[in-house]
Amino acid sequence: MTTLLALAALFVAGAPPPAAAPPKLDGRAAFEQLKKLEGNWKAEKEATWLQLRVISNGSAVLETMTGADRTKIVMTSVYSLDGNELVMTHYCGQGNQPFMKMKTAVPNLRLETVRVTNLPDPKGNHMSAVTFVVKDADNLTQEWDNTRAGTVSKIVFPFTREYANTLK
Repeated sequence: MTTLLALAALFVAGAPPPAAAPPKLDGRAAFEQLKKLEGNWKAEKEATWLQLRVISNGSAVLETMTGADRTKIVMTSVYSLDGNELVMTHYCGQGNQPFMKMKTAVPNLRLETVRVTNLPDPKGNHMSAVTFVVKDADNLTQEWDNTRAGTVSKIVFPFTREYANTLK
């Protein structure tokens, strides 16, 4: 009888409220924020340069990264929208191409790998995520996750915007 009363009390009280749904990601808004990062960036300590360019009539952002000599592109990424989803294909210097989708926009934009083409060994070395930490209009940090055999290591690039031929 006690069990029956307890069940009746739960029924009367009602089920616990459902968990709140996670906030819906707004890929379009994130893409517009990404476009505002257009320009040239320098990571002093790593002697690395990043260039972000809005291309294709505003429908994509092209990212290229070079090393110290600034002549050899070591990584290229193309960001675009697929419907309302922000997506990116990363053309890695390792020869594979991770395809990533936005996982978070706040507080930082983060894209994570969905699949990797041209990766002969599924445990092979590849970029598995990138996070954009924007401090202000002139300071951007990119945090790349590199995965090998299930182990993730971080590659962090603290960039400062370069103003060439300007009075700033």
